[in-house]
Amino acid sequence: MMDVIEMMKNNGNNVGIKKALISAGGFGTRLKELTNKTPKPMLKVQNKPILEYTIDMCRNNGIKDIAISVHHLPEQIKRYFGDGKAFGVKITYIDEIEPLGTGGALRMARPWFDSTFLMCNADELKEIDIGKMHELHKKTGALATIALTEVEDPSQYGVVAMDNEKIIYFVEKPKKEEAPSNLINAGLYILEPAAIDFLPDAKRSMIETDLFGKLAEMGRLSGYRFNGQWFDTGTKERLRIAERSWIKSHDIPICDKDISMLDETELAHIKLIVFDVDGVLVPRGTKIRQSGNITTLETKKILRKQIDQIRQLHDLGFMINISSGRSLTMLQEMFREILEYVSITYENGSATWFRGQIHQHINSFDKLNDVHKELQMISDPKIKGFEPKEFIITIHATDRVDDVEFIMAKHTPLYSIWNGEAYDIGINWDQTKGVGLKRLTTFLGLKRSDVLAIGDNYNDIELLAEAGVAISADRTRVSGDFCVPLDQKILPADALMSQIISKMQTKHVRVKEAKKETMIGT
Repeated sequence: MMDVIEMMKNNGNNVGIKKALISAGGFGTRLKELTNKTPKPMLKVQNKPILEYTIDMCRNNGIKDIAISVHHLPEQIKRYFGDGKAFGVKITYIDEIEPLGTGGALRMARPWFDSTFLMCNADELKEIDIGKMHELHKKTGALATIALTEVEDPSQYGVVAMDNEKIIYFVEKPKKEEAPSNLINAGLYILEPAAIDFLPDAKRSMIETDLFGKLAEMGRLSGYRFNGQWFDTGTKERLRIAERSWIKSHDIPICDKDISMLDETELAHIKLIVFDVDGVLVPRGTKIRQSGNITTLETKKILRKQIDQIRQLHDLGFMINISSGRSLTMLQEMFREILEYVSITYENGSATWFRGQIHQHINSFDKLNDVHKELQMISDPKIKGFEPKEFIITIHATDRVDDVEFIMAKHTPLYSIWNGEAYDIGINWDQTKGVGLKRLTTFLGLKRSDVLAIGDNYNDIELLAEAGVAISADRTRVSGDFCVPLDQKILPADALMSQIISKMQTKHVRVKEAKKETMIGT
């Protein structure tokens, strides 16, 4: 499914540029409290490292051969991204033994470039149409083209003076009253390999101060003004603004087939059906009461109709799995009447209960203990309480909480997902519904193509990616091969199960009729 989605995203977006250099070696000194233990490009915005957004932008524009220059805590970057295969790209690392600056790293990579290439900083969030920028670059005959965005106060950035598309001169961090314009360097460039030859021979140099001025004097520096999103993440306050305001346009869910189009062809190979709970089998929304250190949550009830439908699916030969971020105790209470028919994967893939036995996938206590203590120190009226869990942390809140997101930005190995009513916090790679499903299918001896899964929220993305047939119960949050209409008056699970039961019963009737005709014929 994900391969198809990427093809749809990338369709027509190949800009003719094949390679990119991403500068990720800086110390992030203005964020020292956060970057002492985490490289700045690995700080998270909306549960995702800033650098990953840059790699996504390259890939979505058809640029899949990427070099990343690293210096400060490079192993964290290398461990997360590896060779890039998992992110749909090929990654080469340029190790700066000592800080080389943007110019020094570029000179070091010179033999790698044989045609027009992209270069960008790793610590900003930006949304730029690289195809249009490349067209302007070719039209002007520039050796370098800078992406430009407009800000109210340009004094903290590199500022340009323009003559149409040409940059006349470039000033780094001028006084506000002396700035030639409000157009600033957005940290993304298209360059010709020949531009590198104008850098000084010194080991350390900066393209902003040691190259762009020379190219402007030669009339070979252009500027591309864009109106897309751009966020500097250089200070704590700017990081908070980015967390609240960045819109992940490249993550807009794709789903153009209604579940009514789900037919016997898709169902023929399905052996396991996986259901998310909240928003799928029961309505969204949790009633919670906090009294001191005691948190009490309402246990939701499964409707009689859903219980009967699950039994019918079981009778039709399907295995049923319940996958949720909730605790095992609560889920067993919810599904008490049909425990003999289901397996339960709980706390975002941390463990699975199956036929009275618990198959634990991870021991996360030590890795979550410290951050749990920090989170408990937060005093914010939006926080309703901590839900009791064994393997993950769940914080219920009336709205997003800045302090939660700020603390989580420091803890790169961990993720936090805001689902509209709570934060789920766990360990990357090991505590997701997708990992839980993968381990369950291995245990059951099934393949990915044997699985159909339905989910409605951000913590279901990995779950649906591990299913052969993915059903989105909310196309505004998750992608799927098929989707449940948002105006549906019944619960998504009800709509899906009704569809499957109807299709399979029709198939059984046809088989019986065919057998009857065969017997009459003989």
